Amino acid sequence: MYEIDTNDNMRVFNGAWLEVVNQSGGSNLRPEDIVDRSVWDFIHGRPTRHLYDVLFRENSDNQEAGEIPVSLRFAGVPALHVP
Repeated sequence: MYEIDTNDNMRVFNGAWLEVVNQSGGSNLRPEDIVDRSVWDFIHGRPTRHLYDVLFRENSDNQEAGEIPVSLRFAGVPALHVP
């Protein structure tokens, strides 16, 4: 789970999200390394970036905060279902 502000900057995220990011990118990021960074720093690959862009745009076009359920699957990492 994570939340971004209207500028697509990270505001809130949970430990599961941090674990997936660290496992998929081979990083050792800490919470203070993430807050206020653009969510786009963590979304890679043209198709994935396009998908998220469409999801974010659709949500922002509704002009109210909303939740977007996502199921993430990375090679070698168990699936993480985000409500």
